Amino acid sequence: MLFLRNHLFVAVAMAAVLFNACADDSSPSPIIEEPDPIAPSKVSTTAFTATLTAQYNGVSKVDIALGKSGILYCLKTDNAESIFKSWRDGNEDAECVVFNTGKASGEEYEGTIVGLEPETEYSYCYFMKNKDNTKCDLSDVSTFKTTPVQPRYSYFKSSRIKMFSANIRGTVKINESDNEYCKKGLLLSETENGSLSNNIRTFKYEYGSEAEDLEFNVNYLKPETDYWFRAYITYTTQDGEEHAVYSPETKFTTKPATEEWGVNLALPSGILWASCPLGRTEFDDPYDFIYVSPYTCYWGSTKRDSYSDLYEYYDTLSKTYTDIGYNIEGTQYDIAHAILGGKWRLPTKQDVEELIANCTIGKPVPTEYRYSSGNMTSIYSTNIAVIAGSNGNYIKTWWGQTWTGTLSEDGMCAYYAFYRYDSEEDRAFIELDTLARNNILQIHPVWDPKMQ
Repeated sequence: MLFLRNHLFVAVAMAAVLFNACADDSSPSPIIEEPDPIAPSKVSTTAFTATLTAQYNGVSKVDIALGKSGILYCLKTDNAESIFKSWRDGNEDAECVVFNTGKASGEEYEGTIVGLEPETEYSYCYFMKNKDNTKCDLSDVSTFKTTPVQPRYSYFKSSRIKMFSANIRGTVKINESDNEYCKKGLLLSETENGSLSNNIRTFKYEYGSEAEDLEFNVNYLKPETDYWFRAYITYTTQDGEEHAVYSPETKFTTKPATEEWGVNLALPSGILWASCPLGRTEFDDPYDFIYVSPYTCYWGSTKRDSYSDLYEYYDTLSKTYTDIGYNIEGTQYDIAHAILGGKWRLPTKQDVEELIANCTIGKPVPTEYRYSSGNMTSIYSTNIAVIAGSNGNYIKTWWGQTWTGTLSEDGMCAYYAFYRYDSEEDRAFIELDTLARNNILQIHPVWDPKMQ
């Protein structure tokens, strides 16, 4: 037993000698570093947001509960560390953004920064102030990069293709947190590779930010014309520039405006009156009547104008009209001929007088158009009247006013036709009158067999 104790004493003594030898060694002693008070944990980004988490080390629960936590960030820069320290030292003008609306829970902090720029690198660090606001710790500076805007498109297809209209539907999906920064829409173009900025003729249909399933009733098309369509997402960056991301393109062709669209009312001139005003294809299709809008225009204009547009043939300063002819049917100022081509044109004053003299004008009949799709039902109520020829064929009309191609005798106005019903006399009739040319009316084309 004594022998063992002596050996143990020797071993301890030798260990002491070895320890002293290490202590006297000129090499530096290993340094055990304390963990950073705030350690970045993970980053998750979308195109416009970044969710950041950090781990607290050695921070009191009181400071976590009553102190302030947050993130400092700026566009990626080499001097981000000095910018963030400048803020910590009290410089309120430091060129960084202070985000402190995150949530501290337990020993973890999480915050989601919103309103960032897509495909952009940022420098950031976390900060932690104690409950007394006397101490502020910063984490190491790190970087993150937002993603591109990456929409997912599916099922985009066209249907109900007619002479002047089509229905297009599909799905556009994007990260839910990015929705509020984007607008979704459809671009329709007469040329391939359409964009929002450089096409000769485009139609832009737009939804708000939340919709994923998009459906568009596209109107004011030309018959027998190729159209390319593509869905898009647009967003605006902080410099005010609008950016667009497009889906692949799809093509469809509208139906031709054939002679069969005209109705033979046994008129002496042999002209045929179109089944519908310009822009609609048929009167009895509820979907067509509810969702397809007729063309409207100023007299002599060949474009579909809105009420906010100026009439190109009227000088507001001199209050005078440009002379474009007395009878414009079949000329370059005839919108019916410009869109339909062939033997289609505006009716003249004489054409309307012929219609009145040779046809029976029916009384208005209350008519309800009802179209159902899925869980939605659309209802439109109006009055429809029949204009019947002596052969039993007929066209329909309602209260719309339509231009003729004939200028009035004073050269200031143009003739237009409209349907009227006199309830006292219980009589329906078509009337002709004149109206200033800078009014917007519908067009009811005719097909003229004698037109060259």
